[in-house]
Amino acid sequence: MSTTRSPSPKAPATRPGAWRDATLLLVGLGSSRTDAPAASFERHAQSLRECGLFAGVRAGCILGDPPARGIFDRVETEEAYVVPLLMSEGPLARKAIPALIRAATAQAGAAAPRFKQARPVGVDPEIAALALDRALGACADAGLDPRATTLVLAAHGSTQSGESRRATLRQIVLARRSARFKAVAPAFLDEEPFVRNIVRDHAPPAVVASLFAADGPHAMQDVPDALRGHAGFVDAGPVGIDPRIVGIVLARIAACDRSSPRADATKATARS
Repeated sequence: MSTTRSPSPKAPATRPGAWRDATLLLVGLGSSRTDAPAASFERHAQSLRECGLFAGVRAGCILGDPPARGIFDRVETEEAYVVPLLMSEGPLARKAIPALIRAATAQAGAAAPRFKQARPVGVDPEIAALALDRALGACADAGLDPRATTLVLAAHGSTQSGESRRATLRQIVLARRSARFKAVAPAFLDEEPFVRNIVRDHAPPAVVASLFAADGPHAMQDVPDALRGHAGFVDAGPVGIDPRIVGIVLARIAACDRSSPRADATKATARS
C-alpha cells in the first residue's frame, strides 16, 4: 500500500541524552490465537533499539508470548518508561499495566527502577494522521477518489468502558478536519455502530482504517469479514503495524517527561 508520509518520524527528547540511561518497555494486548501481534510489537522494539536512544528496549504481551510480566524482570537501569501499545485508556492501561508495575516493584524491592507509564499510543493525535495516510494509500491502490469516498475508522468499543469510543471519536474529529474524504465515520466491534454493519450503513466507495494496535484477529479477520464480497469497500489495515508507530511511541515518552519529569508510576500513572 502506498503512503505519502515519512516512514519513521522521530520525536525530540525533552531531556536530551537522558533516555540512554533508561529502559523502554512496550506492552501490548497480544493474542492467545496468533503470534502476529507479538511479532509486530517486536518489530517496533527492534526499530527503537536501532535508534540507540535507550539502554534497552523490550516488548511483551498481556495475552500470549512473550508475557508482559517477564519484561519487567531484572531491569538494570534506574529509570524505565512503560508505553502501552494500546488504542485507549481503558482497563488495560488503567489497571492491568499498573498492576504489572506494582508487582515488579514489590519483587525487586530497593533495586526497583522508577517506572514511568506514558499514555497509550492510541491517544496521540498523530494516530488520525497515520490512519488518514494509510486510507489515502489504500484509495490510490484501489483507484478511488478520496473526495468521493467515506473513511470509516474501525475500533473495538466496549459496553463496559467508554474510553475506546471516546478515543476513537477524538481521532474522528481530527480526521474530519483534514477534509480529505467525503465523510469520516466510526464503527465498533462491541457497540453501535457495528463493524459488521459497515456495508449496510455506508454506500460505496468506502475505505476502512482500523484503530487496532496490531494485526490480531480483530483487524485481520473481523474487519475483512465485514467487507468481503462487497465491491467498493477497501481495507486499509490496522494502524498499529505501521512503522511510524515508533515515532508516536517517542512522542508519548516526551509528553510523559513534560507532564511529570520525575513521575513514579509505582505511585501514580503519568498522564500527558
